[in-house]
Amino acid sequence: MPSLLEALELKYGSTTNDCSECSLTDEETELSGSPKTALSVSIFIPKKSPRHTVPALLVLQDCDIECAGNDAEKLKNKCKNVEELDLAQNKLSQWDEVFGILEHMPKIKFVNLSFNSLAEELEVKRGRFESLRNLVLNGTRVPW
Repeated sequence: MPSLLEALELKYGSTTNDCSECSLTDEETELSGSPKTALSVSIFIPKKSPRHTVPALLVLQDCDIECAGNDAEKLKNKCKNVEELDLAQNKLSQWDEVFGILEHMPKIKFVNLSFNSLAEELEVKRGRFESLRNLVLNGTRVPW
């Protein structure tokens, strides 16, 4: 998969409504062995399970991610609470794409970019990453 946004949607689902309410009919609520009574039941079912929310520790290792994705607003909404990001063993090769991902994560503290081919010289071109404390670049061929 080429983008971070696609990897997120595959792992955590697309954005949907927060909940749904189902009403069962009388026939569905009849208990076996009990006389049929008119009973109205409403069940609240969250459409977003905990798995459908992007966690603060986001691990997307070896997902073939090459870029951030085309929908910046959607990515920003999904990643606003990410504090730790593991993108090791993906296909990131441009620092512009890395910064394009990180700019949507204002709380980011830790980033693992190990084993991505980031051979070009590291230049911070945009954004400030004041919360960023750890950047792991093992096996990236970044010149020191």
